[in-house]
Amino acid sequence: KPSPSDELVCPITLELPFDPVTAEDGRVYERSAILKHFDAKKRGRKSERKLPIKSPVTNEPIGCRLFDAVQTKNLIRILIDSGNIDDELADNWKEKECKKMELEKLMKDAEAGDKDATYELGSLYQHGERGLSKDQTLAHKWYQKSADHGNIVGMGIAGGQLMRGIGVKQDHGYGVSLVSMAAGEGHDLSCFELGLCFNRGMYGLPINKSQAIHWLKKGFSDDCRYKNASAPEKDRSLLLLQTLQPNSESIQSNSEANSEFDSESDAVSDAVSEFDAVSDAVSESESDLEAND
Repeated sequence: KPSPSDELVCPITLELPFDPVTAEDGRVYERSAILKHFDAKKRGRKSERKLPIKSPVTNEPIGCRLFDAVQTKNLIRILIDSGNIDDELADNWKEKECKKMELEKLMKDAEAGDKDATYELGSLYQHGERGLSKDQTLAHKWYQKSADHGNIVGMGIAGGQLMRGIGVKQDHGYGVSLVSMAAGEGHDLSCFELGLCFNRGMYGLPINKSQAIHWLKKGFSDDCRYKNASAPEKDRSLLLLQTLQPNSESIQSNSEANSEFDSESDAVSDAVSEFDAVSDAVSESESDLEAND
């Protein structure tokens, strides 16, 4: 039996479009889906890029202009509210609407300075999730705001971006300072960052194997309350620690074990003070060191 939704479903996603647009072939699509179709063509083989983009429905050449299908979206909403759309299609559309409202609330909270909302928004821009396009500049902006409001994980990530010049102008001194503070507060990824930097003598820090071992151990210890290092980052750090100190206590891969390491508060305070002093010296230096991460 024909359904009112038959002519409204996006030919690509096979769902009701939440952000409907009309393409030059006269068909209505989900905006993100048709843009992905266009982009795939542009990124195809060199020989294929010279060929015209074709409609997903008619297979005839079409241009890339899109037009907002406002009336289509209004019609979809009316049909859903009146119960004239299949339950599964309607439920999926409503779920997208809820996610949009949640994202709008998150953005509002971030603008108001909520430390967790600013961090989450930075993560969404960094990974291109929940309908947001990847944007490293915006990712750093919100990570930095989260750091300014006291989010330790955001502080460590913002510092790493500054050290490498990702989404922001490279600033070794300030980046190392933020990473050092986050590591001192117990952020595992920042501890691993410092361990790597001290091992190689990166971003203005001197080669110091004992400090490298100290921070790598701290990253795996229970002293780190803020854990967001990925499995590959943990494995790499574990391999480095075992290379630097082959006779040290064994640590299970992926940090699943809770091995005890020496992390006395006096040693941590001294180390952080040392990093602050180095950061000040780096910020005054005019040398542009290359990142070897």
